[in-house]
Amino acid sequence: YFPRLLALADAAVEDWTADALGADRQRLHMEMRLGLPTVALDTEFPGAARLGEQLDFEVRVVRVGATSLTLAVTGA
Repeated sequence: YFPRLLALADAAVEDWTADALGADRQRLHMEMRLGLPTVALDTEFPGAARLGEQLDFEVRVVRVGATSLTLAVTGA
């Protein structure tokens, strides 16, 4: 179910945010008044994920701009 995979990818970004930036999303949004809005989203599903499978997600920084960044999330 593809929308669920996007929710899992978003959860991986949330975990990455806390680990890499040292602040979880709640702190970023509520205290620091910062966020990571999704401006563009491109997805590919080269194979099926079967119910009950364990998926591993990798979040990687592709580009850092002055006020933005591009992330790539890969699940396998």
